[in-house]
Amino acid sequence: MRSDIEDAILGMYDSIERAREAQAAAGHLDQGARQGITSGKHLDPIAAIIRDDLINAGFHPDEVYDQGRMCTLPGWFHPTKNWGLAGA
Repeated sequence: MRSDIEDAILGMYDSIERAREAQAAAGHLDQGARQGITSGKHLDPIAAIIRDDLINAGFHPDEVYDQGRMCTLPGWFHPTKNWGLAGA
């Protein structure tokens, strides 16, 4: 496994635990393991690796969206879904 991917995956678990602890400290309780993932930031390092790999594979940086409104697409269960990464 590539070391950057391994680091991102291991870091994901640290991020989930930090989010869970922060939510518990604030008095918010989600059911089961949701506490650690509802912050939405635990996959950011993996998305950054995928973004870089897409650009290195020939995508123009303007074709890879990883921030803001450019990642909002129609949703199935909701009118829109904000994705961490989208390519055109």
